[in-house]
Amino acid sequence: MFEKKKSYVLGFVFDCELKEVLLLKRINEPYKDKLNGIGGKVEKGEQFLEAMKREMLEETDIRLEKVKKIEPLLNFTRPNGASINVFYIILNNTYTKKERIDTDEGILKWYNFVNGSGKESRK
Repeated sequence: MFEKKKSYVLGFVFDCELKEVLLLKRINEPYKDKLNGIGGKVEKGEQFLEAMKREMLEETDIRLEKVKKIEPLLNFTRPNGASINVFYIILNNTYTKKERIDTDEGILKWYNFVNGSGKESRK
């Protein structure tokens, strides 16, 4: 029988000024201590955008009323056949940044990328 390959979503959340990005520093393998966006598996019957909204809420507690824009950026297929659907998310100016958000997967922090430093934002 034909096995459907898994699909995933990956999102990068930006502040309203497009100066900082919210990244997850993983605490578990694989990729322990590496930075990544937010995301996860697309559930059966779920569209990619729906999955991204669900994962964003589950992992960051950011609600849609705080989002100015959520758009697909790219889609690619890994050698194992898994589909990765990447989104960018821009928050509106009503979102109040939390300096750090601890999750089961890691630590979410805001990183400044405007100057190319990639350093954590200091609040």
